[in-house]
Amino acid sequence: MKKALEIFTQLRTLAARGQVNTPCNDKEVELALGRLLEAMGGSENMKKALHIYTRLRTRAAWGPGCAPGQPVDG
Repeated sequence: MKKALEIFTQLRTLAARGQVNTPCNDKEVELALGRLLEAMGGSENMKKALHIYTRLRTRAAWGPGCAPGQPVDG
């Protein structure tokens, strides 16, 4: 699991244009990282996974260019 965490962290960093520990716009990488953190367990990992899922859900609900309270086009 530690090796998988290293791999997903590197993929996330690459997708975030070199910004370490920064959310990226690659939904698949974010979901995989969230699932891994859940599988690893522990309260800190669960908080990180919840934060990832909340960010993804908010983005899906409002669209990539919208802030809460603004209408979604389409």
